[in-house]
Amino acid sequence: MGRTLEINLIDGSADGRYIISEMYKSSITYKVPKDKLGLSAELDYIATPGIYLLFGKDAREKFVYVGEAEDVYKRLSQHTPDKDNYLWDEALVFVSSKKGDLDKARIKYLENRLYNLIVAHKNYLLKNRNEPSKSVLSAATEETLENIILDIKQITEVLGYKLFTTENNPKKIKANLPTNSGQTAMPKKVTEPLTKLKQARYIFYLKEKGVNAKCIVDTNGDYVVTAGSVISKEVTKSLPDKLKKMRKTAVKQGKIKANRLTEDISFKSASTAAKFVVGYSINGRKAWKDSNGRELGKILA
Repeated sequence: MGRTLEINLIDGSADGRYIISEMYKSSITYKVPKDKLGLSAELDYIATPGIYLLFGKDAREKFVYVGEAEDVYKRLSQHTPDKDNYLWDEALVFVSSKKGDLDKARIKYLENRLYNLIVAHKNYLLKNRNEPSKSVLSAATEETLENIILDIKQITEVLGYKLFTTENNPKKIKANLPTNSGQTAMPKKVTEPLTKLKQARYIFYLKEKGVNAKCIVDTNGDYVVTAGSVISKEVTKSLPDKLKKMRKTAVKQGKIKANRLTEDISFKSASTAAKFVVGYSINGRKAWKDSNGRELGKILA
């Protein structure tokens, strides 16, 4: 399934500011070059709660900073070379046109997830000094926010930022480009190639003593245990040797630190993913449950 994005070229040129929106969604994305920040205070939702990404390039490599704020415009204005020791070139701002959609707890969750995804993909130097704290939210709220994460992945990709690139995929996304006046008149449809992004079909959870894991079933049928999941410290004899070795390798590679995944890890079956998480033999189709407590096996019959 394709998606259609409305892209408004605020300044009438591709190297200027953008407003990106999608029909029937309240999410709004702004692309703001550093030299246009002073002109952007009048943008409708930029002074509301949201997430932002700062992009730039120093002598070594391209970099990114991920942040959150209850007034994004004010926070962007506070990012100066004197304070940050770097100069950003362009900001992507993710906000909502619906009041209350993105409260403090939700934007903190999104900030943490994006931070960990960027760390996992290793495509950009991350300028954050510390890992942002992660809010504790209901499973239903997390599901909603994970869909926002997927939207952010796609939009950054369309705009040319390969933050989450793993491999190429011929999937297309359509964008309706407006006239210079900001009014869409007979919009042109253009296509932009997307990399293969993990699209969540279902989200499941596995929680027991010492374990708090999340698993996304993507459109390829893979079972992806997400970064931030807490897995068991100990393993038993019933855990297959292959998974014991996989755990040890993940620790050596830094994919597991203090029993927490630092990046997503994919599996081909629900049970393999569950065994890896709990450290013993288990039926993943019964162990993984959605936010309503329904077993994976009953949903994916």
